[in-house]
Amino acid sequence: ILKKMVKNIAEKENKDWPAQSKAQSLVSKTNKEARKKVLDAKDKKAREKDLAEGYKAIDKAAKKRVIKANKGARLKSQLAQEKG
Repeated sequence: ILKKMVKNIAEKENKDWPAQSKAQSLVSKTNKEARKKVLDAKDKKAREKDLAEGYKAIDKAAKKRVIKANKGARLKSQLAQEKG
């Protein structure tokens, strides 16, 4: 019975892996796009808007547990520092 339980857990983890990997790569891509938008923004108003969008994307990923809460906070902090 124990072997069967371990096998079932391993199968579930393997099924979830591609979705988790895809979600994490999407977060990474979104974070890079947000950084680029913030750095390329011409005026302060546009920069603040882009920064808010980046925060929203990071918070959403942390809420859905695609990334951990601490990593989300770290990414938001880095994005704010790059704002200049």
